[in-house]
Amino acid sequence: MNPTVPQVMDRILDVHTRTLSRLDTSENGQFSLWHFWKLGSDASKLATDVEGKLDATGLFHEYKTSQTRTQVRYTANEFVGVLSTYSPYIRLSESVRTELFHRLVQVIDSEMDGTIDLTFHSVYNV
Repeated sequence: MNPTVPQVMDRILDVHTRTLSRLDTSENGQFSLWHFWKLGSDASKLATDVEGKLDATGLFHEYKTSQTRTQVRYTANEFVGVLSTYSPYIRLSESVRTELFHRLVQVIDSEMDGTIDLTFHSVYNV
């Protein structure tokens, strides 16, 4: 049985916090990873924030904000492969990144039946 997306994200963030607090003394690194995950947790708020910033520029008068959702299932190794392409993870030292990814694979394999289901939200303006 796969847990719900919020349960998955809470567990992933827990692994991040425990691993990084032990291995990485950079508060900025910890914050950026937490912020990276939490920023997209409320797509509607994110869309409203983007609209507000566009309006504030005075440059855009007629546009439409839309959202799409895409659900993807990853194996543990596919998931850490995707994470390895994101800047907050690239900026980690190799030893910290390796340890974090190892722990994530362990959690996904042992607690999530080897797969993780994620929903990606895209907010765009045209």
